[in-house]
Amino acid sequence: MSQEQVDKLLKFSLENTKDISELNNIILGLLKKEQFDLAFQVCKQTQERLKFVEEKRQEREKRELELSGPLQELTQERNVLLRTNKDLEGEKATKWKLIDLEKELIRTLPASITLTQSANYNWQLSLAKTLIGAALDRKSAFVQAEQKKYFTKDLINDVAYDDTIREVVEHCINYIKPPPHLVELMQFLDTKGEPDMAYTIGEKAYTVITNIKQELHAKTSLKVKHQMLQQEQDRLRRIKKELTPEKQKQFTSLGNELKYLKKEYFGNGLDVDNINSIEQQILNLSTQMVTCALNSKKILLQ
Repeated sequence: MSQEQVDKLLKFSLENTKDISELNNIILGLLKKEQFDLAFQVCKQTQERLKFVEEKRQEREKRELELSGPLQELTQERNVLLRTNKDLEGEKATKWKLIDLEKELIRTLPASITLTQSANYNWQLSLAKTLIGAALDRKSAFVQAEQKKYFTKDLINDVAYDDTIREVVEHCINYIKPPPHLVELMQFLDTKGEPDMAYTIGEKAYTVITNIKQELHAKTSLKVKHQMLQQEQDRLRRIKKELTPEKQKQFTSLGNELKYLKKEYFGNGLDVDNINSIEQQILNLSTQMVTCALNSKKILLQ
């Protein structure tokens, strides 16, 4: 079989494989056959698919939130009418049916495009560890083979393998969002004898966790403003009054902003709405970065 036939067959397989676990099996099969470059190619497409699936999940989640309010109002009105043997009519009846149908279609989408956010992020971490591990194993096998020739490491030129590992690491971390997953990848590289590369991941993780902390401060500020207006509205309604039009507009705007705030899943003990949890993650990250720096120093002294 020629390389052209192999490429054609692989392309056909990828075009007709939607399940992430099946794509992962293709990657593992290629690595077993020592086809690293092809495995990396499939990995890139799988990562892009996961990214696409997550973007669509977020769009659906936002749409479901948009539909929930009108559907709830129409359903309540319909339930009142049904108690008197009546039902929604005209435009309201059509709107209720269409919203209900759209929610049902969202609910019955195929499993291949409805991964939960946590499952999606776990796959991204797994793919990264698989490919980085394979790149490290290639380097290790090369070094061992060369040592048998020269009986020393000093004459071994493994720069090309280091470049490949760096390329894979830099590529994969673009698809990993949760700081705990970035820390786990740091630990993985560090235990494999690559503390310097692990340290560079820590720099990205620190940027991400700092942004999360800033977002929490902004979110908390929004919540406080919304709660203050809520309390004022409740107080006024007790004396049969309402917020001024300007404050009512602000109250509604703040409510919508809070409702549609993107909630990222970060798992592994990180609660993005809890400052103590965020500070603990910063401590975990700092500890791992210090460990990487110390291990790097040990390697230099060997």
